[in-house]
Amino acid sequence: MKSETVSTLLVEAASLLAIGMVFVFLFLALLIAAINLIAAFCRKFPGNFPAESSSVPLTKPLATPSRKIDDTTLAVIGAAVHQYRKQHQSNVKD
Repeated sequence: MKSETVSTLLVEAASLLAIGMVFVFLFLALLIAAINLIAAFCRKFPGNFPAESSSVPLTKPLATPSRKIDDTTLAVIGAAVHQYRKQHQSNVKD
């Protein structure tokens, strides 16, 4: 390759680098300005939110089971788990 071509390519790469960095800088500056404008707007016109001392909980309480599982169902579930473990334990050894 000729040295003129290499130097031309390097100049072009440097200019593309500079243009790219300027665009990124401008975009980030506009983004920060937009965020500050939105924050100023929200401070000037706050929304109507309920007071913090309201009795409405922010999270739902955990559900409690309304009925217990009978012994037959527990036995069937236990047998199914035992059979599943027995079948898959033999597959692991193979």
